[in-house]
Amino acid sequence: MKLNKRSKIVAFVFLLLLFFYIGYFSKNYFVTTNKVNTKEKTEQLSPDEIKVINQELSLIKNNFVGDEIDRGKIINGLLAGLVTGLGDPHSSYLSQEESKNFLSELDGKFDGIGIEISLEDGRLVVVSPLKNSPAEKVGIETKDVILKIDDKDSREISLPEAVSMIRGEKGTKVKLLVEKSNHENKEYEVVRDTIKYDSVKGKIIDKNNKKVLYIEIIQFGSDTSDLFDKVIQGSDLKNIDRIVLDLRGNPGGYLESAVDIGSYWIDGVIVKEKEKNGAVSELKSNKKNILSETKTVVLINGGSASASEIVAGALQDNGKAKILGEKSYGKGSVQKLEDLYNGGKLRLTIAKWLTPKDQIIDKNGIKPDIELKKDDNVDNQLEKALEISL
Repeated sequence: MKLNKRSKIVAFVFLLLLFFYIGYFSKNYFVTTNKVNTKEKTEQLSPDEIKVINQELSLIKNNFVGDEIDRGKIINGLLAGLVTGLGDPHSSYLSQEESKNFLSELDGKFDGIGIEISLEDGRLVVVSPLKNSPAEKVGIETKDVILKIDDKDSREISLPEAVSMIRGEKGTKVKLLVEKSNHENKEYEVVRDTIKYDSVKGKIIDKNNKKVLYIEIIQFGSDTSDLFDKVIQGSDLKNIDRIVLDLRGNPGGYLESAVDIGSYWIDGVIVKEKEKNGAVSELKSNKKNILSETKTVVLINGGSASASEIVAGALQDNGKAKILGEKSYGKGSVQKLEDLYNGGKLRLTIAKWLTPKDQIIDKNGIKPDIELKKDDNVDNQLEKALEISL
C-alpha cells in the first residue's frame, strides 16, 4: 500500500510496548481506516462461546449488587478483553471517547500531566515525560514505574483505565506512587495543566565562529512536517556548519511525518515493514533530499521511540548522520487502527519495523555511533554534538 494512500500511521511509538501519553494518550504508530475491512475473512463465535457470554451477561443482570449496570461499559470491557487475550502490549481496544482523545491529542494541545507510559510485564512504565510538562517539573523520569494512581494499585487496572485516572482537567491533581530506577519509592502529587506546543523548534547556535542549526522535534505530530519545512526554508543553509537534530525524549508519532523528515536527507528507503506472512514492504522518500550533503548529528536517548527510531535508524544506515547519546527505547512494531461499528477502534499490531539495512528496531533500539550518557548538570550531549568532527 503506497504511503499516499495510507491514513495516518503512528510509530506511537505510543513503543509501548503500548505508548500512551497521559493527556497525550499515545504516540505510537497506527494506520487509521474509515471502516472495517469487510473483505477480510469474518471470524465467528462458536455456539458454545455465544452461550457462555450470554450466560455471564444474564448472571450479571440478575444477581449483581451495586451501582446501576451500564451495558455500554460492559460491552466495552468485553471488547477490550478480546484484545487483552492476545498478550500483546501494543494492541488495544479504544472506546469511542478514548479514540477521540487518542486522535485529537496528537495535534499538540491537551489537558494532563504530560507523560507517556508503556505496559511492560504488567507494570506501567514511564517512557518519557514531555519536556516542560507538569510531570517533568516534579521529577518524574524515563523508566519510572507507576505503582499506584490515587492509592489504586496500577496492577489492578487496565491501561485505558490508568490513562483515564491520570488525565483530567487543568488545575486538578493526581497522586502517583513511583518506583525509581534505584528501586526506591517516591510519591508525587502532580497538578494537571493544559499543554500546548509546536512539535518542532529551531534556532541558530553560534559555536566557535560557526553557525549550527539546532532542531528539536518533540513528537511526530500533525504539524511536524510543515513546521520542519518552515525551519529549513527560513535558514541560510549555505552558511550552516551542521545540523543538530534533537530527538531525545521523543516517543514517536505519525509515520508519515517520520518519512517526511527522513526524506530531507535520504533519496531511497526510509523504513521497512515486515508483515505477518513475512512479506516486506519499503517506505521510500517522498521529497527532494535538500539536506543530503549537510553535516548532521542526531541526539537520541532511552525516551526516543518509534518514529524517532525510524528517522535515526534511516539516517544512520544511509550514512547521513552521526547518532549521539544513549540507546533508544526499542519500539518497532506497527499498529493499525480500525473503526468498529460501535464507534470504538481496534488498535492491532500488524507488522514490525526494520531500518533500511534490516536492523530490527523492536526491543533492540538504535545504538548510537557515539555513546554518551547525559550529565545531570549540563547538556554535555548537545555540547559534544556541536564540537565533534564530522
